[in-house]
Amino acid sequence: MKKPLLLATAAAALTFLVSAARPAAALDITFTFDGVAPGSLVNSLIPVNVNVGFFPARQTVDQNGDLFNPARYEADPTAPDAAVRAALRSPGNALDAELGPVLFQLGTGPGGFPSGLDTFSFFLDGYTNPLFLGPLPVLFYDANDVEQARILLGQDADSNGVADEIGTTLTANLAGRNVQKVILPGGAFYDTVRISAPQAVIPEPGTLALLLGAAGAGLTPLLRHRLLKR
Repeated sequence: MKKPLLLATAAAALTFLVSAARPAAALDITFTFDGVAPGSLVNSLIPVNVNVGFFPARQTVDQNGDLFNPARYEADPTAPDAAVRAALRSPGNALDAELGPVLFQLGTGPGGFPSGLDTFSFFLDGYTNPLFLGPLPVLFYDANDVEQARILLGQDADSNGVADEIGTTLTANLAGRNVQKVILPGGAFYDTVRISAPQAVIPEPGTLALLLGAAGAGLTPLLRHRLLKR
């Protein structure tokens, strides 16, 4: 039985805050959504001292309005915020990527992860559409938007478009690649997103209050813009 969102409760957030105040070390953080009410906005559940975010994504265009090739992605401020919905196949709820890809992005300021991910894993709850058009890639990008790794979903899909990966956990080992962005492809539901990464040093308690008030650097402007829409 999967646990509720690890960092959603006040007690869990407080425990994490105390541990994060120590010097930088590899942290292991799990986001599960079973205990979260359907319709909840994912970023509203993340403690302020954890500088990450989930955003609807779109492909980036160049100065001429053409899509980059290879593809690049950015947060889409025109799309609905990343939210939780009832899972397709497992009990409970999951991260909803039915209408399009979801960008998981690390911040690089206090509470962020400037050296990137060591590992990234997720539980694939299911697809909303059969994979008739071929495998869908989970993409991992560094700070310069250069693809560093990928996981292909649906390589072993049957004649109905049902892939072996549904109902399983998939993991990417990313240490040393400075991966800052992950693109979870659309048309699917995800749960138990787990990351391991060295976190930027959090200031001593005397300056911690200022940090919490500012919500850190990196993702703060985008998070503020999206939260104001609620």
